[in-house]
Amino acid sequence: MRVSLNGVDFDNVGATVVFEYTRQIKVHALEPRSGPTSPGTRVRMHGENLSKKNVASCRFGDKSKPLGIFFAESHLQAHCTAPAQLQPGPKELHLIFADNTSVPTGLRFYFHDPIVLESVFPSVISNISDHSAVTVTMHENLHSTSLAAAGSILCRFGGSETMSRAIYLSESKILCPVTDSARRVLLNPGDIALALSVNGGSDFSNVIKLTVSAPIVVHSIEPRMGPLTGGTHVSIRGVGFGALNVTHWLCQFGTLSTDALVKSSSEIICATPPSWARQCLVKVTWFIYSDDESTGIHGETNYLEYQYYPKWHDVTAVPMAGPASGGTLVSIVGIADLLRDMDAGNGHVQMQSRFGNSSIVPCTIDDNNASVLICQAPPSANLGLVPLMLSLNGVDFEELGVPFRYYEDVLVSSVDPTIVWTNRSTNLISSVSVFGGGFFKSPDLLCHFAADHYYEATFVSPSHILCPVPKAHSSLRGPVSLSVSANRLDWSESRVMVEFVDNLLTVTSIFPKYLSSQHETRFTLTGTNLINSTKLRVVLVGESIVEMVAVHFTNESSMEFTAPRVAGRDHCQ
Repeated sequence: MRVSLNGVDFDNVGATVVFEYTRQIKVHALEPRSGPTSPGTRVRMHGENLSKKNVASCRFGDKSKPLGIFFAESHLQAHCTAPAQLQPGPKELHLIFADNTSVPTGLRFYFHDPIVLESVFPSVISNISDHSAVTVTMHENLHSTSLAAAGSILCRFGGSETMSRAIYLSESKILCPVTDSARRVLLNPGDIALALSVNGGSDFSNVIKLTVSAPIVVHSIEPRMGPLTGGTHVSIRGVGFGALNVTHWLCQFGTLSTDALVKSSSEIICATPPSWARQCLVKVTWFIYSDDESTGIHGETNYLEYQYYPKWHDVTAVPMAGPASGGTLVSIVGIADLLRDMDAGNGHVQMQSRFGNSSIVPCTIDDNNASVLICQAPPSANLGLVPLMLSLNGVDFEELGVPFRYYEDVLVSSVDPTIVWTNRSTNLISSVSVFGGGFFKSPDLLCHFAADHYYEATFVSPSHILCPVPKAHSSLRGPVSLSVSANRLDWSESRVMVEFVDNLLTVTSIFPKYLSSQHETRFTLTGTNLINSTKLRVVLVGESIVEMVAVHFTNESSMEFTAPRVAGRDHCQ
């Protein structure tokens, strides 16, 4: 650099002085535009000719304020790190040159008190669902600016990659939505560091702890099916139901929800809603609300499958009556299509029945006919009609519309006569009298002679019925058990015997031919078709005597009996 004293002659000033021209420094924008007064707040500048060669340092406010640290990232970007001891409020940014001269940028940065987080609600979470958020409470101590005016409020869950844009609630409350990236972090049990930024992520508050408990998982639902009308009380079992301070539990069946009751940490009870769909997915959901219910969070479990079935129609039961001692195998017809649709053989269908107020008894599909359901009637202390109810899930019982009648157990004590000749042409007996108890007039009142010989009985009284004698061509021979049924299925115990013989017994001779008046007389009878029976008797009929004596069987052509002595000269036959 040279100097002239007359405007004409220029000469060197002695030492060489170099003066360098530079391009004008310009700052167009600050990012962020606000931050805490705590040391280390970084303000990014966007402009022109921003280089360390041109700028030595920076200052927020007038000359009385301490200098900050200037760092040039490029000619277009630089940042200034704020020093300590700054007060809240707007401060104009100045760039300081090496000679301590300054250039104002004309842009203000708003300093506020550091954000101090106090709490998060809820403090323990699990299975966070879509559209969930936690509520952060902080000290209401911002100056010169407000949360409502803040450009970008961010919540950070753990690392910097899990940030979400917050929702302003008040100057002391912020809602932090759980984004997909945050949800991935919140899947793992443990403590998560939660922080807040009101300047777009440049500066963050203190950290508070958000605890993630083990996931709430459902394992099973019982029963696994129910009627379309709903109302079935189901038990959902799983783990973790007691881990959270839940305000409201729900069971969600498809798109419909019902209130749930937590019985223990592993069981929840709820009622199914009505449905038009035969299949649906079930999950447990819950809400945790703040005390004033202004904020809350929503969670949900994994899914389980549930099946609905329609009401059955035109169902019949056979027989419709049985003994009070129970054991009647009742065939239920009319639900074959329903059982087929439900795949009843997969073990999920709990086919059960109830006769009146009796205990629950299981039912099975008939091995010989898949369209028939077999249910065994339990014993009953009372006689008469009771509703017959059926359940396909072991919980919901519905009347079939066909009542079942309990009757007194049928008892057979004796029969008269006990010997029947099968040659009806020579036998006047067409029926035998059966005595006992529990008889009643019914089209299902039957007599049973041995195997496969059934005959409709005639009711006489509760203790007396008539059973037809089998026809002459019957194959019945010898002693045959006799039993009685009042429902064509359950039979009395076979303690009474009837003896069937082929031909009529015929006596051809007797020896001796006289009775003694002094002592007993032993007679021998000969004849044909003689039978061995303790019921056989010889009847002695005279002018003054009528005597019936037992006969001792010798063989098919001979038998003996002993007659008492007779007085006088009476004759007998």
